[in-house]
Amino acid sequence: MILVLSTEQDSDAQVRRALQEARASSEPLEIFYVVETTLPQTVSSWFMYLGFMGEKPAEELKNLILGELRRRAKERVQELQAQLRSASVPGEVHLVEGDPEEIRERLRKEYPDQRLLP
Repeated sequence: MILVLSTEQDSDAQVRRALQEARASSEPLEIFYVVETTLPQTVSSWFMYLGFMGEKPAEELKNLILGELRRRAKERVQELQAQLRSASVPGEVHLVEGDPEEIRERLRKEYPDQRLLP
């Protein structure tokens, strides 16, 4: 069983449901937590478009935002690992970067026998 969460789409209710389903089915739960790298590009482009920044400050802003997203994602991954352990559900939490929909597609192809949770 696979659950994909991201910096923009992360819900405690989703995690609880996935843990309950994994426990009930005795299946391992693989959680992929995605740091969305496309969001900061949108934000920095918007600032540059408005004329607040040149190209270099916009890139610096993107790096600052990405750094903060990565930091928060690492904290969330640790929380999710603790939840897996406390629920006695086998599995792993993976931290990846990219577009969540592209990662979902890749996971569907790489693990065709695994159920991908919504």
